Amino acid sequence: MEMNNFKIRFSRFILVFICSLFFCANSIFSQNSGKLLYEKRKNVLKANITSLAFNNYQFQAERVISKEISLGFSFSRVNKANIPFVEDTFYILLSTDFIDTNEILYNMMTSASVSGISIIPEIRIYLGNGFGKGFYLAPFHKYSNFDLDMVQITEFERENGSFENIETNGDFSTNSFGLLFGTQFNLGQRFVLDCYLGPHFGNHRGELTGRFNEALSLNEQVELDKEFGDFILPLNSDTTVIIGNEILKVDTSGQWIGLRLGINLGYRF
Repeated sequence: MEMNNFKIRFSRFILVFICSLFFCANSIFSQNSGKLLYEKRKNVLKANITSLAFNNYQFQAERVISKEISLGFSFSRVNKANIPFVEDTFYILLSTDFIDTNEILYNMMTSASVSGISIIPEIRIYLGNGFGKGFYLAPFHKYSNFDLDMVQITEFERENGSFENIETNGDFSTNSFGLLFGTQFNLGQRFVLDCYLGPHFGNHRGELTGRFNEALSLNEQVELDKEFGDFILPLNSDTTVIIGNEILKVDTSGQWIGLRLGINLGYRF
């Protein structure tokens, strides 16, 4: 049921996004008035109106350099909260064989409290009207850093018969490069609407550390190590689990894949 609801919400979002792109394309070819005025206004400040659904507050500044070229810089902040749509995302990854069924990974994703920032410099190459209007390609670099709190990895049984949840904290960062395909058009003389979509690829690095309520015995360390088995994170990450008598540590590094898409509403001046 949850999976069907997510599919419906996701399908509606994609439909709105595609309709916006067609509307943008139609507007680009139909707008001819005021050309000289908008060309003189080389600065655009924008807010991403679709990222709000993911607890992500994103803003962009764009500076038009010439008819074909502009420079952009985006900053986004995720306020501390659980990962949005996490259960739906997990089931989608399972259905596409992107990850294996893994109780530890499920516990981590559903319990984690995440906050962080992203910075994204980009160069836009306009292929349409130009001067910050029309179709464009935009190579970009994205750096993200997140704080991870209250990540519950697994529950295990102590030798005395009691159960203990392993709660960890840490950080996770990504570095990636990508290419946007988008279109930007004027809403009158001052406002703009910017629609874009594009993948990015790179690498990630993360670390989680937790402390046990009481020191583990040697037998408890061995049993907990068996429970983790060959645990790895998605994307063939290089994952290392270190189990000591007082501390559990998880280190990960490897590939990273992401998707940027959204709709920005901006003001030109």
